[in-house]
Amino acid sequence: MNTITPRTNNMYLRLLLGTALVTGLVLAVLLAISAPASQAAGPAFYVTNSLERIPPDAAFRLDRPATIVLSAAGNEYEAAQIDFHGGSTGLTGVDLALDGPLVGEQGNSLPVTSAAFFREHYITVTKPSGGEGLPGTYPDALVPFRNRFTGERISGGRIAAAPFDVAAGRNQPVYVEFYVPPDTPAGLYRGTIQVTAGEAMFAEIPVLLTVRDFSLPAASSERTNFQTFDEEHWIGPAQTYGYGYRSPEHWALARALDEMLLRHRITPTGPMGIGFDYRRDGTIITGDEQAEKVEAWAKRPEVSQLSLGYGSNYPFKRPYSTNRQRAINYLRSSYDWFAARGLAGKLFVLPGDEPSSAKELKKVKRVAEVAREANPNLRVEMTLDISDRKTQDILLGVINAPVACYCDFDVGVAAARQAAGDEIWTYTAVVQETENPTPYWQIDFPLLNYRVATWINFRHGVDGLLYWTTDLWRGMDGDDYDPWTDACSYDVGWACFNGEGLLVYPGKDVNYAVPKGAYGEDSPATVYGAVPSIRLKALRDSLEDYEYLVLAAKADPVATDLEVLKVACGGEPVVNCFLNWDKDPLVLLEARDQLAEIIEKNTQEEHIQPVEIRK
Repeated sequence: MNTITPRTNNMYLRLLLGTALVTGLVLAVLLAISAPASQAAGPAFYVTNSLERIPPDAAFRLDRPATIVLSAAGNEYEAAQIDFHGGSTGLTGVDLALDGPLVGEQGNSLPVTSAAFFREHYITVTKPSGGEGLPGTYPDALVPFRNRFTGERISGGRIAAAPFDVAAGRNQPVYVEFYVPPDTPAGLYRGTIQVTAGEAMFAEIPVLLTVRDFSLPAASSERTNFQTFDEEHWIGPAQTYGYGYRSPEHWALARALDEMLLRHRITPTGPMGIGFDYRRDGTIITGDEQAEKVEAWAKRPEVSQLSLGYGSNYPFKRPYSTNRQRAINYLRSSYDWFAARGLAGKLFVLPGDEPSSAKELKKVKRVAEVAREANPNLRVEMTLDISDRKTQDILLGVINAPVACYCDFDVGVAAARQAAGDEIWTYTAVVQETENPTPYWQIDFPLLNYRVATWINFRHGVDGLLYWTTDLWRGMDGDDYDPWTDACSYDVGWACFNGEGLLVYPGKDVNYAVPKGAYGEDSPATVYGAVPSIRLKALRDSLEDYEYLVLAAKADPVATDLEVLKVACGGEPVVNCFLNWDKDPLVLLEARDQLAEIIEKNTQEEHIQPVEIRK
């Protein structure tokens, strides 16, 4: 770890404080308790932000705080990390728990269940992903202390959360996150995390959580479309667990994984079982139980889009020739049904993926033209190289929601398509370009790459974010491998893309179960679920940041643009910020706090009512 200079350390303290609501008295208390719990010679701990990766063998830092200081809006998660260092003797039987509710200044409280603890599981990268990826051992999987459905402690898996041991000279970080419900009264909330080692009290960690005077909306302002590769969660999870195809266990697992993505502000492509039956002429069947499920899902505010099944082979083969009218009927009746319920803006079709040759582009064009003929307002989404000339000539304008790779994002083309009424999305996959790197999403790249994604999208007016899969537990060819021990989730022979397509880990190994009925009739069996990675959490935080950006831009667009410029573009008005983002996570965290202050100032001004003066 780099030595923190006094100036940087002061900025770090400001970022931990996160708000002007912390009084001078609280600041004095904080400074008094920011020393490590013990000297580095013995076991010790420190607190840091959620974006730092802590190597297992890094030297202990004597200059780090020992207090968790966070700020969050309503309907927001906010997290910190507690790193335990074994010192010269090691530490055994470490456990953590919040000793009671977080209590606010006006007597309000946040319950014990608002906090969740995860032990960070290390995985070793032996073959870097390419570019600036580096070999090393990284914390990635987050092993939960408790089952979120039952509240019970989890035990019995081959990988355990707590109690845990810390070897001499080694680190073990714990990720702790807090959830603030919508419309929680603003103010400073205090609590204490008790840390035990065996039967002895090891430390008490103060928690200072400032609740901001605004809440984030349930509906995400940035659309997302994740899981396009395996939307039924069959190729990876169900096969890994040995669940039969479309068995009750498969249905329950698929819904549990989709709901997990939604809890992280991510919309899955098209949930298993969410689609229409149709008549012989192609028109959809409405008024049945299946249509009711589609409507119930699409109406959920946290669902930002729904991809209707449609392509060159589904639901009809040759949709651009012999089955053209059936395909038109299917798409037109679907769009009309969504429009009648005020949901047309959520409906997409995704008829292909990354066409490159002229032959592929022309075939996709024929399929897409059928969708546009059915209804010119129907959004046709497609991953494309928008900087490629033949793609522009053949597909742009027909595909009205092009999804551009970070690596070939073209600012001019994107702006022109938006001016023509198209949506512009972005995506990333593997390591596409090493000479001009973009924010790649592999384990051996910084967590900031995940967090900065929506800041860059906001800067360029991008409408959505796509990612191909999240649970590639069996590899592309269905090969067995262990995600808990092998970082190489996507092996193309000449390269490993570590953690590619893998943002969650198999819950079976930690004995994490989703009980029958957890999501009503959509959970027809008790199943093993999944546990998150720290990278998934960074993505969730990025999508929460996007809401800050939207709210702040409405209040003060000039000030907001300055903060965006710092984070997304390295402080310079460069043409393409996907190539020039600021690499310091503290810059992003400080900008987030500035956005919060802009929003709160606007909120307070709105609360001030003009007083009528009578003469």
